[in-house]
Parts: sequence; C-alpha cells; structure tokens
Amino acid sequence: VAKKIAAFLDAELHGKTGRVSQADVFFSDAMEHLSKLFQDGIPIVGVCASAVLIRGVAKSISDKKTEPALVAVAEDGSAVVPLLGGHHGANDMARKISELLGVDPAITTSGDLRFGIALDEPPEGFVLANPENVKEFSVSMLAGESLMISSDENHSCLDYVLGNKTLGTGSKQIFYNWLKVSKLPFSKIEKLRISLTSMSVSGGTEHLVYHPKTIVVGVGCERGTDPEELISLVRNTLKKNKIAPESVAAVVSIDLKSDEPAIHALAEKLTDKPGESSPVRFFDAAALEEQTPKLQNPSKTVFKEVGCHGVAEGAALAAAG
Repeated sequence: VAKKIAAFLDAELHGKTGRVSQADVFFSDAMEHLSKLFQDGIPIVGVCASAVLIRGVAKSISDKKTEPALVAVAEDGSAVVPLLGGHHGANDMARKISELLGVDPAITTSGDLRFGIALDEPPEGFVLANPENVKEFSVSMLAGESLMISSDENHSCLDYVLGNKTLGTGSKQIFYNWLKVSKLPFSKIEKLRISLTSMSVSGGTEHLVYHPKTIVVGVGCERGTDPEELISLVRNTLKKNKIAPESVAAVVSIDLKSDEPAIHALAEKLTDKPGESSPVRFFDAAALEEQTPKLQNPSKTVFKEVGCHGVAEGAALAAAG
C-alpha cells in the first residue's frame, strides 16, 4: 500500500530500519523521525495506526495555520483519514489517495462535508487574499446564507459557475470549474460574496477575495542596484495601478541580469508562499528586440547598451507572448 501511494504521489518512501527492505529514506526512531518531518513542514502520509502519527507529532503541534498535512492510511488500505492540516492539503490528499485505493475518505471538517470544497485551498494559479476570514464566512453559509460571485469582467460569473456558459480552457475557467463541482449555495445577489480579481481589493468576513496569478512584472536595473530600491519601486507601481501583489505570476528581465541580486530579492518578496520565490525568467536581447514594434518607449540608449530597445517592457511583452 505504501509503495503504491508513494508512486502515485511521486513522493519519497520512508521505512523503519529492520522492518522494511526497500525505501528511499530509512529511520530507526519513528517518533523522532515524524517529529522532525512535521517541524520541517513536510506533508506526511503514514500507512499505520492514527495513534502512531498523533504521538509522533504531538509535541510539534503549534499553529494550525502553518501545520503541514498529516494523513493516516490503514495498512490494508481500507481507511484514509486526514488528521491535521485539513485545509493545507490534507483533505485534498486524502481524497486523491482514497480514489486510488477505492475507498471513501474520512473527512470531518464541517465546511468540506457540507459543501464539498475547502475555500482556503483554491486551484493552482490562484491565491486567497484573506484566508483568516474563511472560518466566519463558512459559518455564515452553514447558518443558511447564500453567496454571489463577481470578477473583473462585465459578465455574469454565476453562469460560468453553474455551467451555463464557458470560457473554454482559460485560467479563470479553472477557477469556475473548481466552484462548479462544489455544493456552495450560489445566487445572484447575496450578502456573502466571492471575488475573482487581479485588482487590490479588501476582503472580510462576508467577502473572500481570490487573485489569479496572471500578472508579469518586467524589470531592468543598474548593476548592483539596492534590492530594497527595486522592491519599493515595483510595489509602488503595483499600488498605483491597483494591482494585487498576489496576482504576480513571474518576474522577467534580460539574461544579462540573471545574476542580479536585486531581481531575485524582488521575486522572493512577491511570492505568496514563505520560503519560496516567484518564478524568474530571463530573455536574450534578440528575443526582447522582437518586441520593439510594440514598445511604447523604445530607447536607442538601451539598444546601444544591451542590444535591444527596451528591457522591462520588452521582457513583459515577451513573457505575455
């Protein structure tokens, strides 16, 4: 069972020395090993009794907002139980493993059970701006409140969620499909609201705001630029244009700047996941020069310096395709 799950999840297989003959990682003390993995924020699927996992991580449990997924699977594959981190991947992981094993997951979180969705776990490519409000928002729905949905476009989002219309294979359709398969009580005009927008919008206990990661930030800078200076410039530019930093999908520039610390520092600041960075992509001068006809401010000076008429604008256009 463990090998089957590890292969399915493309995960490392850990096994106790002397008990298993094949594993990617061997350990001698199960309690110590579990505690270390949990403290490091590594999701754990244990093919063992739930009690073993609970005892192993008990002393490391501190903040449910940051704890990793912890899922118990019966040794014969007859039960799959998300124990911790239900809204940090455990419930979703339990569903996937259950489907693999042909059983029903033992999910106990009320919102997931009632509505079939974890509102603080949007699809890849989307970010919930105010996860701290999900609990109260869900309580309102459990009490009988319905909700509406809005987006940047001037169209009835509800039609897309209900499946009456489609956007094809675009990224926003992925978001609508995520909501469509749920049991959320949608209606046209309600007190509770979900917004899908790349704009900087304030959410609340009655308003959940989701940002699609669709914005590319093109940058250019002098060699040795102070990272804080570049970060401040980009932040102010986003704020001026009312764009949510969470909507930034990537930072792009010319390949001559691939080792520029300021650009990589910017990418770290623009990520929505602690310890990670937003993707950084670099283009050669020839690729940026192809964008010259589209540039609003082509520069002969820049062309003499690096071989293209625009770095920041050209890189953003090249990334957009």
